[in-house]
Amino acid sequence: LGVHRSQVERWRGQYGRGSAPLRSGELRGEEAEELKRLRAEVKQLRMEREILKKAAAFFAKESS
Repeated sequence: LGVHRSQVERWRGQYGRGSAPLRSGELRGEEAEELKRLRAEVKQLRMEREILKKAAAFFAKESS
């Protein structure tokens, strides 16, 4: 196959430890969980920001 023995041994070791190289855009389980958590946090923070903007506009109208 034209692949050096040391390269095959390195690949074998990586796959055995569960640290195989990933394809572009592919995430490991813990990374996928963190991404999911962070996306949920971003969604929550955006909603809170919108509520605060509306409240600020409401109180600005009231004080005028």
